[in-house]
Amino acid sequence: MLAVVAGHEDIAALLTKAGADVSFRGSGAPGFAGKTADDLAAERYMTAPAARTVPGPTR
Repeated sequence: MLAVVAGHEDIAALLTKAGADVSFRGSGAPGFAGKTADDLAAERYMTAPAARTVPGPTR
């Protein structure tokens, strides 16, 4: 999530491909509360498919 917020689309994509859980939702901080990394990426017009559409690991 922080990679997305910092604008590091390529890093967010690599983390997602490596199995980062993208289902976590932010809490508390304005602009983050209730949002997933995918929500934040969409707000920032990120286009790398892995940064937005690859689901987290299945456990």
